[in-house]
Amino acid sequence: MVTSGSWLGGESYGTGKGGDIFLEASESARISDYALIATSAKESSIGQAGNITITTPALNIETGAVIESRSEGPGTGGDIAIHAGTLEVTDGGKISAQALRSGSGGNLTVSGPDVATHDDFANSVRISGTNTEMSASTSGTGDAGTISIMTQELSLTDNAVITTSASDTGDAGSISLKVGTLNLSSGASVTSASQYPDTRVHTVANPSELEQLSGIAQKGDVVIVQDAGNGEPAAAILDDGNYWVILTGDVFTVDELSELNEMIDYGNPADGEGTVVVVRNAGAGEPASFVYNGWMAWLELSKVYTVPDAELRNSFAVFPADVMRIEETGGTSHLTYTGREWIPCKTIHAIADLSERDRLTPSAGDVAKVENVGNDVGKSFIFDGTKWISFYMTGQAGTIAIHADDTVSLKEAATLSTSSTGGVHAGEILLEADTLQVDTRAIVSSTSESIGDSGTISIRVGNTATLSDNAALITATMGAGSAGDISLDAAKLELRDHASVSSESSAASHGGDAGTIVVNARESVRLSGESELTTQAVSAGGGKIFVNAGDLIYLLGSDITSSVKFGEGKGGDVTMNSEFVILNRGDITANADGGDGGAIFIRTENYVPSSDSSVTATSRRGNEGTVRIEAPDTDVSSALIILPENSPDASRWVKTPCSARSGEDVSRFVLEGRDAMPATFDDLQASPLTHFGDSGGGK
Repeated sequence: MVTSGSWLGGESYGTGKGGDIFLEASESARISDYALIATSAKESSIGQAGNITITTPALNIETGAVIESRSEGPGTGGDIAIHAGTLEVTDGGKISAQALRSGSGGNLTVSGPDVATHDDFANSVRISGTNTEMSASTSGTGDAGTISIMTQELSLTDNAVITTSASDTGDAGSISLKVGTLNLSSGASVTSASQYPDTRVHTVANPSELEQLSGIAQKGDVVIVQDAGNGEPAAAILDDGNYWVILTGDVFTVDELSELNEMIDYGNPADGEGTVVVVRNAGAGEPASFVYNGWMAWLELSKVYTVPDAELRNSFAVFPADVMRIEETGGTSHLTYTGREWIPCKTIHAIADLSERDRLTPSAGDVAKVENVGNDVGKSFIFDGTKWISFYMTGQAGTIAIHADDTVSLKEAATLSTSSTGGVHAGEILLEADTLQVDTRAIVSSTSESIGDSGTISIRVGNTATLSDNAALITATMGAGSAGDISLDAAKLELRDHASVSSESSAASHGGDAGTIVVNARESVRLSGESELTTQAVSAGGGKIFVNAGDLIYLLGSDITSSVKFGEGKGGDVTMNSEFVILNRGDITANADGGDGGAIFIRTENYVPSSDSSVTATSRRGNEGTVRIEAPDTDVSSALIILPENSPDASRWVKTPCSARSGEDVSRFVLEGRDAMPATFDDLQASPLTHFGDSGGGK
């Protein structure tokens, strides 16, 4: 399929299942030039979209071509299965499974060409180029599908992406990669994200300035026109194209989505343009609000808007459980509308069920993250001072699980990440490999914003795990949620040239705790070149660090830190166990600001610190921490001699050159015997010098 506009598809409009698509090629298949293979369950369908199955020794998807399954309503999206010896997705090619409303998305799998074998591995899967991707996403209340790839070689380059995502209450799907080798480079990424929709509020002075927002504002964004023509302000929402729909301020309520179309006056469709309708159950029992665009269609209002200040958000319709994101210096704060006022999140309670929530004694702003409110559905509530009210959060990010028989390599700003900007939890990262190489600004991370927790990172490496050249392994929270833990198990761990392993809490107030870092190395842990192993918190408690090595822990110009920068949080603890602990310009700290200093425990048979190394657990305003070093009472460094600052002048021992002795501007080359101690009689004897020249007329 190589002609632009080529299309092979099947659609489901009713209660039944849409037709499946089977494509088999005995040699190869090529889909190019924006061709499309697609199945969908339309908005009116409660059935399942058809599946797509492609079987071929070689498959190329290139130049904007797309293989896609979609759930556009309550129906389920179809699965996509690719059975190929080699798969190449390049130059904007896409394979995607989408869930747009209450239905769940389909799953995406890639394996070898033998359909009958469940564990058949493809020879290679290569994904390359900007806007090239394999994705499974949900932008509704239904869950996204999963992505599973089995191949001997998986390569992502030049900003290519494998991703699952959730931007509404549905959960993002997991990613499973079973490979021989995995190579990510040149900005490529494997990600799973739970994220608030990026909808914004803009301001202009008058309608003539709306054109300035062309290319900046996106569909669903709101603009506040300070003078709409009568000296009064007005709010408008962007529809398709560059058409702004003025919000009239009229608000109606219905029970189901099906009632929206009943409100349209088909004789005069423009009637009611800008009217807002709240649907009590828009899917999974969740409410939603819609604006009539005057063209026989409805545009959904976001539950989350990003604004520079709270006053701007109150310029158009606000509903209970809406969330306001305020971008400030140092981070983004989140406030929830209770029906009377906007309140920020404070203390977070993670609890099992509603009965446990009701036993709490909360203050205004406290949040309860309830794991199960019924039917295994999680939900979050905020206390407004008198009662608990639910508020809007996206679903959870998915887990990324990687098993590699050989090497996993990330370099050149490649990323392996899970994240949550509005969800309850970022996904976990589980990585198993024989060798791990992360370098040249590549990052493995799990991060969270708002009240969601970041996920944990667990890495098991059979041989050496190496991070170098500004590479990083990070869990972080920018909000009230907690940073995830990091566990790293390897034979050897090496951090070089500004590499770092860190767990951080950066919220200026009401921040969640930093996570715990556990390193187990059967042989050695080496940090050099200003590398770091650190947990840090700005306003919360510092995390803990455990480093266990069989033979050696060696810090060369590098640090291990578990500290708190500001506030009343206690410094974290650092525990180290190894036969040798060597500090060469290396620092170990567990310091605090207003809280108490942390605790540092070092257990070793051989403790060797240089004079310019330090081990401290201090507090600027609180109690000092604890430093305990359990090692034999042997101070190796005390026996070392400090060299004098003034080095001796070696020039006086240098022999005078020939030219200086004779006054002639010449040098000489002379053959002599070895300048050494006399040889003993029973030692090997030096051979006599050999003279090359005439001897009896011969040569």
